[in-house]
Amino acid sequence: RLQHQTISTFVNTIFYFHLKYPEMNPSHPQLLPTPTQPPPQNIFHPQRRKRIRDLLRHIPTFAFRFIRLMSFVCFLLPAFVVFVWHYLTCDRVAVYYGDLGDCYCDDDGGDCGSAENEVGSANDGKKRISKTSTGESKSCRKRRSPLLSRHYLDIYGSRTHFPRMNRTSPSPNSYSCKNSGCNNKGKKPVVIFLTGGAWIIGYRMWGTLLGRALAPFGILVIVPDYRNFPAVNISQMVDDVDKSIDWVFNNVEEYGGDKEKIVLVGQSAGAHIGGVVVARKVRDWIRMKSVGLGWDIQNCNHFSNELPPLASTYQPFDLKGFISTSAPHNLVTMREVFHRHGLSSSVQRSIFGGAESSARKHDNDGDDNHLFEKWSPYHLVQKCRLDYAEME
Repeated sequence: RLQHQTISTFVNTIFYFHLKYPEMNPSHPQLLPTPTQPPPQNIFHPQRRKRIRDLLRHIPTFAFRFIRLMSFVCFLLPAFVVFVWHYLTCDRVAVYYGDLGDCYCDDDGGDCGSAENEVGSANDGKKRISKTSTGESKSCRKRRSPLLSRHYLDIYGSRTHFPRMNRTSPSPNSYSCKNSGCNNKGKKPVVIFLTGGAWIIGYRMWGTLLGRALAPFGILVIVPDYRNFPAVNISQMVDDVDKSIDWVFNNVEEYGGDKEKIVLVGQSAGAHIGGVVVARKVRDWIRMKSVGLGWDIQNCNHFSNELPPLASTYQPFDLKGFISTSAPHNLVTMREVFHRHGLSSSVQRSIFGGAESSARKHDNDGDDNHLFEKWSPYHLVQKCRLDYAEME
């Protein structure tokens, strides 16, 4: 907010002088030299002195807000340095959860085919043995994960070991798998944390403090990253989060986690995206049950113009819980609040409306509420309740 006020003051000052004194703009037509009206050159001209006084009158306001912004940054800098230090030195493993694409073979030409034996996980780039259509074995490698991709997740606590102690003290050093919720096989309960950031500045590093706080108590914390606006809109964000959750169910046991004890936690925009994912998974489950009951999905009013099912394979009841904090669950009622806090109506339409909003950019806010209802957890849950009641 301080940065926004500082920049706004500077920009408004420039616009003010361009409107009140158009001759100060070098590209303004009134500055073009003409035989009858040459531009004033005398710095002591009364009109120019008045313009300079007006400009100097706005400099203190701009300087005050700029100094306040820099002071705010300086005060936060030590804490941010410590934050980055914890992120780089804590028990953290970064794993790529996106699609790696086709593998490539060491021999020239030919397709890798289907793998018979695979060494290591699917995402580590290690060799695997596959057979071609002629039955010959080839040594193949998966394509390496993109370095600058946002399809990474951080796993906290996978290398943390606990002493076998029977004390029930709340001290982190006294916790073991027995008193921290691990099962008999030593697997840890899992928390998937979705960071916030107004759908624009979200990043997986923002979950470092939560991972650092829970890892000593025998909890595996996984913080997935997802793409932000303006690179993508809400549809791709939901797909990224859903893909990361599906990856956790399929691979978390390799890092000591228990896939039967997974809880989803979200904060702010991350909680909104998590709510959309959970509600849509329930919606997909109801859709699947409706097909089993003989409903005509194509002609059913409840499922007309619905979003396609998510690509993940886990079921909504596989999650043991969903915790939402500081989340905008009803996007329709929050539109004016977003606008007052700097997220303009046009930006909201771009985030939640996508391509459809561009065709309706001249509509009023009340005319395109259906675009926001598609991505509003409140409205999705209401649809799930009505459809489930009718299914029974």
